Amino acid sequence: MAPKTSLAYVLVAPCIPLMGHGHEAYTYHVEVAEKLVEGSVVRISFGKRKILGVVLQVDVKRPQYPTKPITTILDTVLTSHQMQFATLLAGAVHGGLGFTLRLFIPHSV
Repeated sequence: MAPKTSLAYVLVAPCIPLMGHGHEAYTYHVEVAEKLVEGSVVRISFGKRKILGVVLQVDVKRPQYPTKPITTILDTVLTSHQMQFATLLAGAVHGGLGFTLRLFIPHSV
């Protein structure tokens, strides 16, 4: 019998425009053994699409609702300065934080 794996929960900002007053980040899960830090660029399922997202917070408390898994952890990690600047920009432009964070992800990803 395979050992039971435990999950870690993280807050991810999808890199798409999110209009209105909805959520800017969503909780996803990943195997605990995976290495994730704030600023990690990941591939996630969002609706029926696979899109890029940026990890905003690690070690989030397990939510009361089901979560989706992170599909892929990419090698790209945004710096804390990039994250802070994107947060500042997101307050001044439309589209939300994730849509702004996509500007800091290299085109080769």
